[in-house]
Amino acid sequence: MTTLAQSTSSGTRTGVLLVAGSALAWSLAAWFTRTIEADIWAVQFWRAVWAGLFILLYVHVRKVDGGLLGIRRMGAPGWAAAGVGAAATLCFLAAFRHTVAANVVLMYATAPFVAAGLAWLMMRESPGRVTLVASIVALAGAAVMVGGSLGGVNLTGDLLAISMTFGMALMTVIIRKYRDMPMVIAGAFSSLLIVPVAWPLTDPLAVSSSDFWLLVTFGGVQAVAITLMTEGARLIPSAQVPLIGALEIPFAIFWIWLAFGEVPPMATFAGGTVIIAAVLWYLRAGAR
Repeated sequence: MTTLAQSTSSGTRTGVLLVAGSALAWSLAAWFTRTIEADIWAVQFWRAVWAGLFILLYVHVRKVDGGLLGIRRMGAPGWAAAGVGAAATLCFLAAFRHTVAANVVLMYATAPFVAAGLAWLMMRESPGRVTLVASIVALAGAAVMVGGSLGGVNLTGDLLAISMTFGMALMTVIIRKYRDMPMVIAGAFSSLLIVPVAWPLTDPLAVSSSDFWLLVTFGGVQAVAITLMTEGARLIPSAQVPLIGALEIPFAIFWIWLAFGEVPPMATFAGGTVIIAAVLWYLRAGAR
């Protein structure tokens, strides 16, 4: 007979694998963004459309969260998660226009600590010593990666990056706290809510046919990332989600290196190695 401890351990392992898979899928966004020639808002429009539709199709076919009828059960928590996720994504995009990428990356590396604080306030959920130590090491790795590229303070851009980090952490905590709600559907609407914002800023029909199919694929990959993250965040403590999600940073750099031959600086290699080592150490220590 399966004990409660065995069941919990199995659920935790599943959650870790789902979030790690999500990080891998998210990391491909850098490659798609560099490859697609359409303007950034056209990319975001079609990415949001296809990601949202693919997730809803998955929900309908697999009857996840009770199928599409689950939309009726989203309630305030579900719509809050969707709205916060959409706002965080928009802040992420806007931050890159107002401050240097290194500042955004470093701010996002603090997400495990923000999630830990919010989880304690909202659920009295403690992140645990192993998670905190691994998060500190991962933050140090991010600092090494971007240390030579950090720019001066740009109040607008840095505030947007902080808002993005807070939003991503808050969405994770909401999903964890209300894990019995239809949160996969909320993930679909976190994409679809971006559509009316991006539409007035671009001409969606101006994309080339080759870009269009790349955008369909991009949306499909993002749908996988959102679904895996949402399902995984239900199973593991909130602070662990952005910690494991930090794998996205070195993976994204690896794809760019592989596809475009852009050799990153030695500091980027070193920092990425530290992040990967921190997550692997966390997984090993947590398994013990």
